[in-house]
Amino acid sequence: MSRLDYSIKNTKYALIGQIISLLVSFITRTVFIQYLGNEYLGVSGILSNIMSIMSLAELGIGASIIYGLYLPLKENDHEKIKSLIKLYKITYRIIAIFILLLGIVLLPFINLIVNVDQSFDNLSFYFMLFVLNTSFSYLLAAKKSLIMADQKKYITTLYKYSFYIILNLVQIFILVTFKDFTLFLVMQILFTLLENYVVSKKANKLYPYLLDSDVDKLSNEETKLIYKNSLAMFGHKLGGIVVGATDNLLITQFIGITLVGVYSNYLLVISAFNVFGSLFFTSVISSIGNLGAEENKEKLLKVFYRLLFINFIYYSISALGLFLLFNEFILLWIGPEFLMNRFTVSIIIIIYFVNGMRKTTLSFRDALGLFWQDRYKPIIESIINLLASLLLVYYIGIDGIFLGTLISLLTTCFWIEPLVLYKYFNVSIINYFKVYFKYVIFLVINASILLFVTMLYQDFSQIWYFIISFITILFIYACSLLIIFRKNDNFLFYYKIIKEKILKIK
Repeated sequence: MSRLDYSIKNTKYALIGQIISLLVSFITRTVFIQYLGNEYLGVSGILSNIMSIMSLAELGIGASIIYGLYLPLKENDHEKIKSLIKLYKITYRIIAIFILLLGIVLLPFINLIVNVDQSFDNLSFYFMLFVLNTSFSYLLAAKKSLIMADQKKYITTLYKYSFYIILNLVQIFILVTFKDFTLFLVMQILFTLLENYVVSKKANKLYPYLLDSDVDKLSNEETKLIYKNSLAMFGHKLGGIVVGATDNLLITQFIGITLVGVYSNYLLVISAFNVFGSLFFTSVISSIGNLGAEENKEKLLKVFYRLLFINFIYYSISALGLFLLFNEFILLWIGPEFLMNRFTVSIIIIIYFVNGMRKTTLSFRDALGLFWQDRYKPIIESIINLLASLLLVYYIGIDGIFLGTLISLLTTCFWIEPLVLYKYFNVSIINYFKVYFKYVIFLVINASILLFVTMLYQDFSQIWYFIISFITILFIYACSLLIIFRKNDNFLFYYKIIKEKILKIK
């Protein structure tokens, strides 16, 4: 198959799986709130964030693993692949043990970290269950990276969503029947181990040479390069976690654990949209890496603009929908007591859009191995985010935490990441920002029109307001996209692909 065929197949599998798992996730969340309550939801959210921070132990090895496999796969170098997988297996085992030990060290302090009522029982025990799940996720995980690097992510996607859907169904049964949070978490651990085991067995069938006992050791230079890239990715991961996961920690400490539960519902929706947005890019990243091995920068730049266009379409239409209908959806889903004010929600959506528009640049960075060039960026980003959030939370409450996040994004990631990529392309960064701001102007005009039009539906019932506004958003956006971009080269590229696929089906 061609790179395009692999990308389409990977995306198709991921899209179907995500739609089904998303529906199951919302059902599970609804049942969770009904049977365990908002405080358990807040505790689950904050413990998940702590696990994200503890996962820094992974040091970004995952991205450097996949990057290191592109060239050996392209050259069909089985010996190099075996050597790399052996190194990754050893590294992942060390990481799993380290996370487990770190969890034990933090155990006596967990009540200080998680600001909950003293009457909340078994917090330490729940924390260790989260630690075990995170630690076990690294066992048998190395071979999964090989499948993904070989442009066959649809295989790992099939297993991932199959196990996820079954897990959620089992957890729903546990909540309804036993109302037991412990058993709920134990199932996560069992399914994590089971999924990794099955994927590992599948990799052995796809690449039988992995079973060879005779494996050469990598040279010192190759090992140093891998760990150098991993160290750079550690910094990037640190920045992402400080900017993302610490929001819940700050809300817990300065606002309260209950609001963490309320915010987690919005975060679930945002995460769902982000997962959909990431489906395409995680599906094509191995194809970008495969193309990058040819070192054809002119062709790569053309592909970059193709992907940036589809990146913009997805995140602009979803941001518009969230801007106009986010609170209405929460109201219909779980009720008015779980609403946040519209100004706060607007900041969250702007952060979502700015982060979303980074997908193309970050995909190329990972595929081309440009980890080291902006290694200091996440450190600066983390410092700005933490200081800005801590300062603003005292004056404007929870809005200050999110504004701190937005400020850190705009002062670092927004311009540094594309700058590094455009230096690789030997092209002026001005070209990127011309395209970017053209897209932003298009988005702002659409938002203004839709805000005015949807105001006409204010007297409708909640459900009819939501449905008619949703249809209006899609219609006006589609019309404006066709009018403004009908002669655009990137638009015509995707139009041709869709047309060919439709004719093929017919």
